[in-house]
Amino acid sequence: MNGIAYGKRTIPSAIDELAQACPTRTWVSFATDYQRLRDVSFQTCAHAVNQTCWWLKRTLGTSETFDTVAYIGPNDLRYLILFSAAVKCGYKVL
Repeated sequence: MNGIAYGKRTIPSAIDELAQACPTRTWVSFATDYQRLRDVSFQTCAHAVNQTCWWLKRTLGTSETFDTVAYIGPNDLRYLILFSAAVKCGYKVL
């Protein structure tokens, strides 16, 4: 980590730091079926957040006033990725 105090950084910056410091570290594991788990690394998470951020900027632009983006969908990894990308673009998620 680059020395940013805990509790003083945003979730996207913490994900980026961990993706640089230990890219293969597991961010989350989820069940693919009843007998298998799939691990998702911080590097993969950071890549997904950056791609989603790119899509948000291309679609909505960046927000200077912390506008709200509505999300209607499952509360799973997609929500976490969209939340982090929205913060990077200056939005909040409802």
